[in-house]
Amino acid sequence: MTRRSLLTTLLLLIASASLAAPPSVIAADANVFMNELWNRAVEVLSKKAPLEERLTRFRQLFHADFDGPGIARFVLGRY
Repeated sequence: MTRRSLLTTLLLLIASASLAAPPSVIAADANVFMNELWNRAVEVLSKKAPLEERLTRFRQLFHADFDGPGIARFVLGRY
């Protein structure tokens, strides 16, 4: 019985690993995301607008694309 459950678990792990996206696709998605984010940040910060307006737009960009609470939980860990 134990051998059968071990083989079943192993088979499920192998099957689920084959469904994962290849690393090159994941890296390409990350590169596209960062390039788009960089272009939007440069656009927001390089406009000849008042400082308050640029700060407001940058804050909107930051809150839309970054998970601040999630990053904080990751960094702090169990503390």
